[in-house]
Amino acid sequence: MSNKSIQAQLTENIKKICGEHGIEPIWLKDCGIDDRNRANKKQKKIWVRNIRDKGDYAAALHEIGHVIRDPDECDPLAVLNANLNAWKWARDNHGHEFDDKSWKRLHSSLSKYKADVSDLADAHEVHDLLKEAEEKVPSLKPVAPNLGTVRTSHLPKKDK
Repeated sequence: MSNKSIQAQLTENIKKICGEHGIEPIWLKDCGIDDRNRANKKQKKIWVRNIRDKGDYAAALHEIGHVIRDPDECDPLAVLNANLNAWKWARDNHGHEFDDKSWKRLHSSLSKYKADVSDLADAHEVHDLLKEAEEKVPSLKPVAPNLGTVRTSHLPKKDK
């Protein structure tokens, strides 16, 4: 199958999934605005870049996940949880189609939102999904905590 055929098939899949959930996809190349993917739950719309590969496909699935699962809050932990839930929806419903680019996109996105939350508990479920991505793509830099060690960064420093 040619790259163009795969792109067309993935694009059609996104259109079909959107239709099943009453979501309007807006292709950023068609509307002349910046190329940052986003979603609006209230409007039931997603704005996504053209699907060039499975990384773009995974990102579009993620935006669909936002429309389906987002809460109405917007503090950093709520934003992290919303992104986690959107990625979990994408993985749970279409993860069998994920390739390295898909897992890298997931990992990059969640790592960014994780960094915005101070004092995130080591047991937060975002670490499980990050670790899953790191296992799927060994070249990813680990950001999930090593739960086998004891964190001491919160303890006062000893004078030497």
